[in-house]
Amino acid sequence: MKVHRYDSVPEIKNIGDGIFKTEIPQPFYAPNNIYILPDGEPTIIDSGYIENLGLFTKGFEKDRTFFE
Repeated sequence: MKVHRYDSVPEIKNIGDGIFKTEIPQPFYAPNNIYILPDGEPTIIDSGYIENLGLFTKGFEKDRTFFE
């Protein structure tokens, strides 16, 4: 079993018009930009393969304001 430790948790930022953005670092690639559109049917748009789902989940746990 692999245990992950995170030095920092990515912040989920409101970039306007009900769109949120976070940036997940990737081990061998440029950081992955992820956009979240929570209105209506929630939608996630990412700029590539999400290597680190654990870190992505930690960002959600840190800030749940877009669910309100």
